[in-house]
Amino acid sequence: MKQLNIQDAGFIYQETENTKMHIAGLGIYDQSTSKRKRMSTEEIYAYIEERLHHSPILRKKLKFISGDWLRPYWVTAAEFDISQHVKHVRLPEPGDVNQLMTYISEEMSKSLDMTLPLWQVYVIEGLDAVEGIGKDSFAVLAKVHHSCVDGVTSASVLAALNDLSPDAVAAMPVVATAVVATADVAMVDVATVDVDSEESTPGVFEIVTRDYAQNVINSYRQSLLISRKVPAFVKTAFELYRGRKDSGAKFSVPPTRFNQTPHKSRKIAYTSFDLAKIKKIKNAHPGATVNDVMICIISGALRSYLDHYGELSDISMGAAIPKNIRTDKDSADTHGNKVGGLFTNIHTNIADPIKRLKSIQHSMQKAKKFAEEVDTGELFPAMMGGFLSPRASKVFAKFCQRYQVMERIGPVVLNTLITNVPGPNFPLYHAGAQMVNYAAMLPLTDGVSLGHAVFSYCDKITLSVITCPEMMDDIDFYLQCSEEAYQQLLQAS
Repeated sequence: MKQLNIQDAGFIYQETENTKMHIAGLGIYDQSTSKRKRMSTEEIYAYIEERLHHSPILRKKLKFISGDWLRPYWVTAAEFDISQHVKHVRLPEPGDVNQLMTYISEEMSKSLDMTLPLWQVYVIEGLDAVEGIGKDSFAVLAKVHHSCVDGVTSASVLAALNDLSPDAVAAMPVVATAVVATADVAMVDVATVDVDSEESTPGVFEIVTRDYAQNVINSYRQSLLISRKVPAFVKTAFELYRGRKDSGAKFSVPPTRFNQTPHKSRKIAYTSFDLAKIKKIKNAHPGATVNDVMICIISGALRSYLDHYGELSDISMGAAIPKNIRTDKDSADTHGNKVGGLFTNIHTNIADPIKRLKSIQHSMQKAKKFAEEVDTGELFPAMMGGFLSPRASKVFAKFCQRYQVMERIGPVVLNTLITNVPGPNFPLYHAGAQMVNYAAMLPLTDGVSLGHAVFSYCDKITLSVITCPEMMDDIDFYLQCSEEAYQQLLQAS
């Protein structure tokens, strides 16, 4: 039994019917690469359950103590039923990508059951009309609450659903697994975990007497942390406003259709690019990164899309970029969040793709330096509200949504969220079938109803777009804008 850390708890407190705090990954599998027949529902249950030890958090559920005055705890679910977490469905004919993403959007619009372990897997059969893969192929959507994993530790979920070879047999749970988290790859060592080595579960009285004082102390410390850092942050903000400092971002991003409280429904789509060509663009511009190139593509897409509707501002839009802040001592983590972040201009006000890329490159360098100066690695988790009690945090979240606080304030430094998780550069397999593509998905938050998730796998890099249909009912056109931005950047490089 382990109490959630401050950042993990913050994701629990932000959970509402409009701001669903789950992340997800969608794997596309080519059945023609498998020697096995497709599995029955019961066989799918068995296949997934015998691999759950790669991600122990998948057997944990939340336990709230003392009237929601303490941060919740993870406890092992005494009665675990795999059928409550795995759905086996088949798309109607013809089984194309549009049908798949319609189904994915519908399921991502639904909240997870917070009384069960916080995950759901959908095995989706009938992909008979998807370009590049054989008939009767399938997809696997893994939806997991953000309190369980972040972009790095979600690699353990990949390990729970996939094998390293088409003929692999699930290993027995014996030893601890480790996350490999470097600048180039986020993948889990598909070893094993001792699922029986969990600590005993104390009673409510013991928890309250043991942890209540510590939680009060921790809350006080986090409040002090914010009170000490915010004045310096405000001082820096004035320096930025007066032009005395360059942080890579400005406190004057334009309001857009996406800067409002999310609606209940989600609209999701993805497109993929040749990773070698993305790297070719990067290499043509010394000092640029793959992330810079992908941000430039997103910026170009936003520019074209908003310009099409006469909504493009002369002021640059801004983005928040999550940043892994794990250290070597955190390398054994298989769940939880350790995420900082930075803010940057994405220069939607620059038409020329090369000039836009160079400006993004400069802003990202400044943003990284600024994030280190103000120590956003500590400030971000505290500002998520995890240091508050669940009761106070939930009241605050509902208050903000009911009175549209973020919409009234308006966007300050960001219009969208952009994540980039480098995935494995080697193939993965599910039930013998090779995964040919993978799309990541992120949650929407108050005031930010457009998200972009970038994930690289083998020779592809995939851009997923997450929004609400009320704000973007033509998401395919937005994907077209991103593909055109990619072509323009490639040709200009």
